[in-house]
Amino acid sequence: MIEPSASEATRIRVLRPEETEPFASMTFEASRRLLTICDPGAAQGGSVAIGAEMMAPSSNEAASVTNAPYSDTCRRSLPSSSPVPVGLALAEIHPQRPSAVVRSLYVEEQWRMRGIGTQLLRALETELQRRGVRVAGAIYVSDSPGFAATEAVLRRCGWSTGMPRMRLGRFSIDRIMEMPWIRLKPGPAHEVIPWQDVTQRQRDEIKAWPDFPSALSPFSELALQELRVSTALRVRATGKIIGWMVTHRVLPDTIRYSSLYVRPDEPVLGRGLPLLAAAISRQGEARHELLHALAGVAVSNEAMSSTLLRRLGPYSEGIATSFEARKELG
Repeated sequence: MIEPSASEATRIRVLRPEETEPFASMTFEASRRLLTICDPGAAQGGSVAIGAEMMAPSSNEAASVTNAPYSDTCRRSLPSSSPVPVGLALAEIHPQRPSAVVRSLYVEEQWRMRGIGTQLLRALETELQRRGVRVAGAIYVSDSPGFAATEAVLRRCGWSTGMPRMRLGRFSIDRIMEMPWIRLKPGPAHEVIPWQDVTQRQRDEIKAWPDFPSALSPFSELALQELRVSTALRVRATGKIIGWMVTHRVLPDTIRYSSLYVRPDEPVLGRGLPLLAAAISRQGEARHELLHALAGVAVSNEAMSSTLLRRLGPYSEGIATSFEARKELG
């Protein structure tokens, strides 16, 4: 690893919202909204963005930089007048709890293997701690090109070993529309309706459930919810909502099937499969625009994880596993 020369030319700093535009391409589209709320002076919640820039050499330094042990690619990338954004660390702070989740840790390919990712993560930890965060988590996926590098940086910074969290399937909508159970119905006592048809009164009733599973909330990431695809399960006789399949649009052409839930005390034919089948059919109606799908099931939910592998696996473009690592920040 060539660190001394790279470190001398690198600036790691906390970003303000008006400074983030050059870094936007370094995070997932679904996370770019966090770049608009990364105010270092925020009282609570919000986000933290840390940028890495390669600083332009002064005229006195130009000769030494030219002779420094950079690769030819890196020399050509170094500008003569202004800093070049080369990396980003981005975390979202929970609005009510002293915790945060790292959403992105990225370094441009030609600047990797120089310790920049480690510097970004350590600076992110310092700023999160300053903002009152006591524990941070990071989620990363086994089929990501940066999987091994992410694990190495987390380990170097003292994070816990990543634990399996979710099984993730990637699909093309045309392929999963071929599944034989795509027309499965819930039985005569229940009906599947569009989630957007659920009334405010029904939503308030769901929020009041004492045993409501927060991890499967249909109210998360409201700005990203894809209402054309999401579905709900309703009791015909009473109009009560007892389940849902809520989806989010995470890329212009990709839907994430995020929250599938049916109340365990309700006898429903096929459990959550009719909700899933209806949502897939609804996405199929918009397949000219919504070409791809992501589906995830908690590893701890052995029954649903098995269903994902058995029912959807043969139609997937690949099944991956997401991992979660944590660190106490004090």
